[in-house]
Amino acid sequence: MYVHVLIVAGEKLDGVEAVERLVSAKFEVRDMGEVKDLIGMKVMRKRAAKTLTLSNPGHTATLLSAFGMN
Repeated sequence: MYVHVLIVAGEKLDGVEAVERLVSAKFEVRDMGEVKDLIGMKVMRKRAAKTLTLSNPGHTATLLSAFGMN
């Protein structure tokens, strides 16, 4: 099996690390650092507010164009 992308996110770091340990025990894992972009979506994290926001500006632009709202 080949997984191209896996993102692990959680409220507490120890939970995230536990998932990473379980996955890396079975599969070859390469940590690419904090996610900024994922398959065309912008990923924005605010640690202080404990929020993770996904934005898909490319899709929005396509929809606006499709409806003549450039």
